[in-house]
Order: sequence, then C-alpha cells, then structure tokens
Amino acid sequence: MRMSTAFTLSALLTLDARALEVDGFKTGMPKSAVLAAAEKSHRVVAIDEDTYVANAAEGGYLSFNFCEGRLVSIQQGFPANLQQVTLLISDFKRKYGNPFSTNAGTRAHSSGTVYEWGTWWSAGQEFVSLYYTGTAQGESLSTSYQTKNKCFKVPR
Repeated sequence: MRMSTAFTLSALLTLDARALEVDGFKTGMPKSAVLAAAEKSHRVVAIDEDTYVANAAEGGYLSFNFCEGRLVSIQQGFPANLQQVTLLISDFKRKYGNPFSTNAGTRAHSSGTVYEWGTWWSAGQEFVSLYYTGTAQGESLSTSYQTKNKCFKVPR
C-alpha cells in the first residue's frame, strides 16, 4: 500500500512540476480557481464558455482557454517593443533551449497588410510561443503557454 501511495504522490508532483505558470496561473488549474484569482486584479470578460480575457488596469492582459474545466492555454499581452522581444526570447531560450519553429510573413487584410512573426519552443508535453503582429493601426506582442488537451490541437 505504501509503494502505491508513494507512486501516486510522485506522479502528481511530476504533473504539477510540468505545469506552465504565468503570473500565478498554472496549466491544469480548475476554471473556478483561475477566474476567482483573475477577478482580484483584472477586469474579466467571457468571450465564450471556455475563453476568458483578463484586462489589467495598466494595459496588459491575460487570456485563458479551458478544456473540460481545466486551464490548458494562457496568453499574455506585452508592449510591442524590441526591448521586450529581446527579454522574452532570452528568457525562453534559457528555460527551453532553442526554438523548434519560427515563421514570419505578411497577409492581406481589409484594414491593410498584417505583418506576423512567431517562434515556438517545446517544454516537455507543453508548448511556449512568442508572437508579434503589426498593422497600420498598431502592434501587438504576446506569449502563449499551451498544454496538450482533448479540445484543440497544440501548438496552434
């Protein structure tokens, strides 16, 4: 019985250690815990049943995607500037090594040309990305932390 309990505890600790964390939110957290914590410091808006955006007073945001009541994806918005890009790439390279994919390009949109660039890292069974979008109306920079789930394919 002790060996079974030790094995179960070890498995649970391993799962928690692999969870990606952003500002205290970890992949795998229950939806109710995520929303309760987010509402303490952000204005939370439901996009649909499984997607919520938490806007901070200072302008940043966190976006949460849930699958079967558990947090499976966290996006974080940042000021779009070269200093922030450099800091994020340096941090991700230190944590996750070299990226497994990078893609850059343009696409036509009714408001004009959209410039896009994304880089993806593997973190065990989870994925981390840095994504930039620029248009004539402005720029956006975000990170995304995604774990494999039954609701959508990752990375996406």
